[in-house]
Amino acid sequence: MIRLSNDQIEVRLDTPGEHYKGTRFDRSAYLYAISCNEISFAAHEFPDRPIGTGGAGLCSEFAPLGFEETEIGDWFVKPGVGLLKKESESYIFHKQYECLPDAFEVVQHGPASVTLSSDGQEADGRRLRISRTFTLTGDGVVIDYTLVNLGSKTIHTEEYVHNFIAIQQQPIGSGYSFQMDAAVDSDRLPPFIQEADGQLRFTDAPKEPFYFRAEPAAGDDDVFELCIHYEDIGGFLEIDWFVPSKVAVWGCPHALSVESFNSIELQPGERIEYRREFKLACTPAHTR
Repeated sequence: MIRLSNDQIEVRLDTPGEHYKGTRFDRSAYLYAISCNEISFAAHEFPDRPIGTGGAGLCSEFAPLGFEETEIGDWFVKPGVGLLKKESESYIFHKQYECLPDAFEVVQHGPASVTLSSDGQEADGRRLRISRTFTLTGDGVVIDYTLVNLGSKTIHTEEYVHNFIAIQQQPIGSGYSFQMDAAVDSDRLPPFIQEADGQLRFTDAPKEPFYFRAEPAAGDDDVFELCIHYEDIGGFLEIDWFVPSKVAVWGCPHALSVESFNSIELQPGERIEYRREFKLACTPAHTR
């Protein structure tokens, strides 16, 4: 376990491969707990595991590389995880695949920052280096990404953070509202969510998981923002320094996730950098 902390914020990440051994989420970005002044913001995908895919907190996932071109029985690259063996014509994100795990390097920069990186492994000319630096701020955590195509073929993938959020473990319901830089077709909204004045508010508690898409809108500075708020306890703000290719909203009775996807194309040898910021706010009545 990797623990980062300062006067306000505490974050806990899984040491790659120590506890989370699934083949869906990036093992170098498994941030399973985050709190501000002892107010928690992270939830598990499903408390009664092993239902689901083992997600928790802020879990990053990359789309697989070259899956369609890979023959059944051969290996394909799942960035941040390793080489997975193809068993059927369709990629199934919740399936536990046979895996040759990547090796990871962890470099701690003091009590409030850490870098996790991996050069990945090659399959059919595709190989991706991933490096992330997690740095605590006065009110949250910044994640700086560096990706480098180490292979001989162009890489096409996308990355998102499946942020399983429950503020102080409060179940999703009428106390929650959220807003985002994205347009939502009202016909797509479940009956327990209403839109008014740019905010989406829960009018009732969901009884089962729900999902819908939204159309991202580019801001003046090409920055995407989303905010999840719960009554008088606090709020969760994500700031992405890119315009997402798509936005999705997933939720269930105990967690809410608003996901912004970053579409990535890298030529051989090409390198990109980008940033996600997560800010936490809690009211004085609920701090220690």
